[in-house]
Parts: sequence; structure tokens; C-alpha cells
Amino acid sequence: IRIASAMIEKFDFAVHGERLERWLKKRGVSLPDKRLLSNLGFVSNGIAIGFLFCTQAGQAYIDHVAADPDSNSHLRDQALDELFNALEVEAKKMGYVMAMALAALPAMKRRFMSRGYYPHGDYTLFYKVLGGK
Repeated sequence: IRIASAMIEKFDFAVHGERLERWLKKRGVSLPDKRLLSNLGFVSNGIAIGFLFCTQAGQAYIDHVAADPDSNSHLRDQALDELFNALEVEAKKMGYVMAMALAALPAMKRRFMSRGYYPHGDYTLFYKVLGGK
């Protein structure tokens, strides 16, 4: 996929997994189990990675967004914008009417708001491991 000057490629865990883990670790975040990553992920300019999680309702979720903390801040900013464009375009193509996301890092919260996302409350994320390999 080519969006303007961006090079957007599909995320492939075998190719991009170590990179994602390295970036998350530098931000103090652990890489989720591979089974918890969406099959629909993108890499923008080799600097930013994010995933679109599909639902059976009208909204899709953007999650596990990461960028190379050692990259040039201007290039990182551009890659993240192009990543979000790609994720939003893909969600629209799939018929979703809303994109939602959870963000913990202040910089990511600001990015979502600058893109027209609205904050909605303060929540605690709960999860339960259901088993399986």
C-alpha cells in the first residue's frame, strides 16, 4: 500500500516482531502474546507499527501502536500520522463507522486527540485469561 509519500506494509510477525518488541521495551511496555495481536497490522516507513482489531459491531479498535523511539522525531511523527491514515482508511473500507483506541502514554493521547478522537471517561481495563495454547 502506498499512501502519498508513505511506505505502508503489512505487519509480519516473523519480519517485524523483534522490532516491535524492542520499541515497546524501550517504552517500558511488554510485547503481548503473539496470539493477542490482530492479523491486520501495518508498518509505516519502518518506523511505526499499529494494529486494527475488528469487531462484529460498527467500530474497530486501533491498538498496540509503537514507534521507534530512537528515530528522528519529525520522521517518527510523520510515520505515525501515515500509520493512522492507513488504519483509518482500512477500517472505512471494511465498513466500520467508528475507530476507537485505548492509550496510556500522554504523547499517544495527544496524538489521538489531534486526529479528532474524543476522550471518553477514565477506565480500568480488565481481562481474564481463558486458557488455551
